Amino acid sequence: GAPKERVKAIDKELIELSTRFSKVLKDRDILVPVTTAQAKHLAKDAQKFFPKTSKRMAIVREDSYLDIMRQHPDREFRRLVYSEFYGGTKDQVPELDTMRKLREEKAKLTKGKSYAALEVEDEGFTVQKVRETLKELQTRTETAFKATLVDYKKLNRGQDPKSYDLLYLEETAPTAGIKPEVLLQYFTAERAVSTLLDLSQKLYGLKFEKTKSDAKTRVDVY
Repeated sequence: GAPKERVKAIDKELIELSTRFSKVLKDRDILVPVTTAQAKHLAKDAQKFFPKTSKRMAIVREDSYLDIMRQHPDREFRRLVYSEFYGGTKDQVPELDTMRKLREEKAKLTKGKSYAALEVEDEGFTVQKVRETLKELQTRTETAFKATLVDYKKLNRGQDPKSYDLLYLEETAPTAGIKPEVLLQYFTAERAVSTLLDLSQKLYGLKFEKTKSDAKTRVDVY
């Protein structure tokens, strides 16, 4: 019927849009003005000198952007690269918006739900469960995260860290940011097993029970 044909058309259009978007980002070179001092921290193939204007430009690509954000010590240069990199892709916003609308339409046609809710359920969870899990994770890591930002501010010469500071500070900070044991406490073996059993029940119709005799898990299939 009409809905089924529309879903096929949406899938085809999404593939075309996604492919084109990825290619544009991969192939695009963004030129950012760079001083001689700033250029010393860039690879030779990541910069270009224009004799006619006597200007040197940094060549920022999708793959080199993160390297600059992590490793370049000049904060003003990182700010400029950050601004130009995201500003240089503004022409792709309409296509991104089109993809978002198509995904929402497909979710409504197939399941009568929002795209976000459908994606969550496809992974075996509910929207409420995801919200509760994220809230719990926030509670467990919030204190350590705030302490990390205090350390970052000190490293950032007393200035509040901006988006273009975080990767560099994370790379150069004497600590690793949020302590791994904080997350390990959250992702315990018991919690991992519980989640696995819950997913198996939802996806495959399995039911797990402990017998009284030896406390081993018994599996029932329905």
